[in-house]
Amino acid sequence: MIKLLVSTILLISIFSSSVNALIRPNFYYRVNWENINCIRAPCPQYSAQKVNTNENPTAISSIIYPAGFNNTYLDKEEARSLIVFGSIQPNPDFPNEAKDLKVVRVYKALPLGNSALSSDKYYIFNDNGIRCITTPCFSTNAVLLNVHTKQSISDIIQPYAKNVGKYFDSAWLASKTIRTDDFGLIGQGTIDSGKITISNSFINLPDPSGKCGALPLLKCQGGSMTTYSRNENRCLTSPTCTTASFCTLGMPLCPVGYRLDQFSSTEAKGCPKYFCDPVFVLSWKNVQCFVPPCPQYSIEKINTNEKSQKILDFIYPNGLNKTFLIGEQSKSLIVLGSTQPSSKFPNNATDFLVKRVYKSLPLGNNETSTDKFYIFGDNGVRCKNAPCPSITAVLLNTHTQETITTINQPYSKNVGFFDSVWLSSKNIRSDDFGLIGQGTIKSGVISISNSFIYLPDPPIKCPELPLLDCVEGHSTTYSRDENRCLTSPKCTKLGVCTLSIPLCNKGYRLDSFPSTELNGCPKFYCDPEFVDKTH
Repeated sequence: MIKLLVSTILLISIFSSSVNALIRPNFYYRVNWENINCIRAPCPQYSAQKVNTNENPTAISSIIYPAGFNNTYLDKEEARSLIVFGSIQPNPDFPNEAKDLKVVRVYKALPLGNSALSSDKYYIFNDNGIRCITTPCFSTNAVLLNVHTKQSISDIIQPYAKNVGKYFDSAWLASKTIRTDDFGLIGQGTIDSGKITISNSFINLPDPSGKCGALPLLKCQGGSMTTYSRNENRCLTSPTCTTASFCTLGMPLCPVGYRLDQFSSTEAKGCPKYFCDPVFVLSWKNVQCFVPPCPQYSIEKINTNEKSQKILDFIYPNGLNKTFLIGEQSKSLIVLGSTQPSSKFPNNATDFLVKRVYKSLPLGNNETSTDKFYIFGDNGVRCKNAPCPSITAVLLNTHTQETITTINQPYSKNVGFFDSVWLSSKNIRSDDFGLIGQGTIKSGVISISNSFIYLPDPPIKCPELPLLDCVEGHSTTYSRDENRCLTSPKCTKLGVCTLSIPLCNKGYRLDSFPSTELNGCPKFYCDPEFVDKTH
């Protein structure tokens, strides 16, 4: 789901894997990630440990996923909830110093499992062909990963229906438990008396493994509407014309790590049926149209419970680089603007006219269920002692406000060589160029999960700088201001520089300039990939 702003503030959403046999042996690995800042490459931030063994972890430089994967829920901190089936091989850039993990299949843990026990091991499950007249029936083989020993069991006990609530799709999970193909889940659990109690289930990605089938467009008579069922792959099926009935308006809330999905249900006589699906699976809305218009986006007004609205096109202000604004990239946006009839289909489609657009910085923290969206202003209060309640946090779309003392951002901790001065300059502004913070306020302090940056950045073009004619042994050096613009060119006597070049986290690119502060040596920053280059 994408986050957007509207003159009211809105969220956007846009509505395989065969791998050749490898020479190196494939095993199942748990993956870990640490935010390590290195002076020189290679700089492995991952490690892979073969499950169900006592082997030591292997440092990993890069994880190579099959083509077509959405890595949003697979990289950095997200990798800690993965099991991958694949092989470890030399890194092509540093074959003697670093290793890569080439992935054949990837599995991700469902949120809100139970804490793992010391006796837990990792299993896949298959049908052993045994059939019984009475229960318990030991008809399932639990195969120990990487070891290939197996044990017959009668029951698989999952924690999710209890932990997630009644809107968890247990039929979907059950369909993944015992499979004859490669799309079954991995269960982490303990076997006792022929039953396995699962602590965590790891789902094969992508999910669903294939596209949902195209559905016919029905022309229902007045008073009727198209309704659906949902199958074990979360695909809509069996479109039917159903007489609309009275529906209750209550909408459930999903726990952290899950998102609310709904559809017009045949079973519920046209009323919405709700499921809480894990946020890392693909949307189950299969937008395949026989005739246009075919809206693939939706917007949702943030900080409200209003229903989402389908959008055909976004009309951005002139001059914006749309590379980071369309398709999958739109999932990290907040937009301010308004809806209007589509220019192509004015009678049956809607466009969104964007006044301002904000994009989230990569590598924030996971959002919490208490997070809301705010902008910040200086309320004029001045104090002799800290903490000082000098900041007003304005709740978007509601215009209610709260006085706070501190804004805590996660990026200096999560991102190496991050420019904290640049971000701080965007926290509290009197113009339209300030950031939007998604976070939770407690005791006068807001803990930000994600910050959304106004685009373009910088909002005003950097000033031209004079060309200096420096004498031999000197070179032109600069400082960098809060807009990332180079300033104050000077002729500086060159110093001795180290040759190491840092590596930036994913989603960030390396920027450097000859620094006055460093006697002409390069100063490095890791800037977000989606902001404009300034020199």
